[in-house]
Amino acid sequence: MSTSVASMEFEPTDACTRFTHVEHGIFFDQFWADGQGREQGTRGLLDALGNYLG
Repeated sequence: MSTSVASMEFEPTDACTRFTHVEHGIFFDQFWADGQGREQGTRGLLDALGNYLG
């Protein structure tokens, strides 16, 4: 069991768009191994965003 709060910032630059992703996770003691699933979930969201923008 875990939870996280994420922020995603898109900032225009002269050459492109700068993307900054910050995520803070909280993991309950006996569920610390949930971190890999949380990473996979975030990766899936970013992949979906990339596909949409592509």
